[in-house]
Amino acid sequence: MKNLFLAIVYTWLLISCSGNNQQKVESGITSEENHPTEKLYGISKDEVFLLTGPDIKAAKIINQKATEALHETHYISVDKSVKVAILEKQNGWVKVQVIDPDWLKNTHIGWLEDKFLGDFDSIDPKRGTPVKLMAFAEVEKLRTSLTNNGIGQLHSWKHVDGGDWQAITDYYEVGRELNAYGLRNNLAYYLTSPEEGFAESLELVLNINVPSEREYALKQMKIMVKKTFKSIGESVPEGLLKAVDKQSKFSKGNDRMIVTLKTEKTKIATLILAVKTR
Repeated sequence: MKNLFLAIVYTWLLISCSGNNQQKVESGITSEENHPTEKLYGISKDEVFLLTGPDIKAAKIINQKATEALHETHYISVDKSVKVAILEKQNGWVKVQVIDPDWLKNTHIGWLEDKFLGDFDSIDPKRGTPVKLMAFAEVEKLRTSLTNNGIGQLHSWKHVDGGDWQAITDYYEVGRELNAYGLRNNLAYYLTSPEEGFAESLELVLNINVPSEREYALKQMKIMVKKTFKSIGESVPEGLLKAVDKQSKFSKGNDRMIVTLKTEKTKIATLILAVKTR
């Protein structure tokens, strides 16, 4: 009698587990049917702001991180470099989420008009066009090489909403004296591009905040000019170092790049060396 009772209980447990497993399988099938393979779209415009709702009068979504970092209001936008998935549709509007690059998944979600969506590959056939200055084609390798030049680390390659991709250094102080605002002469790198896959422009900037130490600052600038051109695998253009000494305009190019030097004078003198790939 005891064995019969145990057999009945065991049989009941088998039936129960089988039912639960069947429910799980059926539930999985239903879930898969409700979530088909995700189709990704491109954005047909260079900048489209994401809105809080499906209405042209809806508020733009604030980019909290950029706003806090830059101390001015920045808004979340999408451009031709991203791929998005559609979450909702409503009267000519779509709620989208950026899927690629994946580090924007959690922040770049919002509404835009569906006229801005299209096939990613056909929207911008020139996307990813190779640059002629080969060092600019490998951003991370270039960023590391420039960092090793000694004026500070180029921060990570990031897209600034409403602007370009960029990696910059903090200001590197040269000299000992301070001006009335507590600033020394300083140097900085700016690496920028409209596309993620390559760098387009590199700037080496010298801010002369203390005129009495101008000569020393220019000497440090010339050292960095030599290191910079070594980093990009190019020779220093003839006449450039003399132009730095004189703080005079300079422009020279070849089939790979254009090199310019200019001085901007406000309350301080700023010397800007720019190398731009063709």
